[in-house]
Amino acid sequence: MAVFPDVPGFRVLRLASFDIYHRVMPRIPRSEPVVIVAIDEDSLRLHGQWPWPRSWLARLVSRVAEAQPAAIGLDILMPEPDRLSPVRLPGLVEELDPALAQRLAALPDNDALLARALRDRRVVLAVAGLEQPNPARPPDRGLAPVRAFGGGPGPFVRRFAAALGSVDAIDAAAAGRGVISVDPEGGVVRRMPLLVSVGGTLAPSLGVELLRAAAGAPALSVRVRS
Repeated sequence: MAVFPDVPGFRVLRLASFDIYHRVMPRIPRSEPVVIVAIDEDSLRLHGQWPWPRSWLARLVSRVAEAQPAAIGLDILMPEPDRLSPVRLPGLVEELDPALAQRLAALPDNDALLARALRDRRVVLAVAGLEQPNPARPPDRGLAPVRAFGGGPGPFVRRFAAALGSVDAIDAAAAGRGVISVDPEGGVVRRMPLLVSVGGTLAPSLGVELLRAAAGAPALSVRVRS
């Protein structure tokens, strides 16, 4: 199989064998350099259905930041304003007392609270690749500069026409942005691109951008070898 990797049927057999190895003999973690704070079923039973108010996410980010991590990644897309912000609640509740509506309007916006929690911290936001152009968002907005050596990597990376990110108020407070889009194979995610092209601009994955933010590097470098 290693000598003739392109023989029809060998790839399917190799992937099936790989999946069996993962189930029968899974890798044993030797260290935990990354901590995942998961919004799982237990979290939803305790705090209610998703989406949560972004003021809750702001508190969560602040709580995680207390542990002084090298960087924080949010793999959550927030392309629209939080509909649970106090100023928007009167539109969701009929016959709300006008005085109460006025008091709600005076409270801080949830997106602003989350932006305040992100600001001056090494927090990287997720963006998703889009197959169609997005006139409302320039392809290179907020992406870390990528320096290429040895040629252009464009022909060798996954290409997207545009990217979907978070609302401006939150996006502007982030330390970086990383792509989380993948191409499943038969319903299974087997590989994650480290570098993609968004509208002709090179963009790092979320993991690579987290490393850049943690190191405080101003840019990324990629070397192309033929």
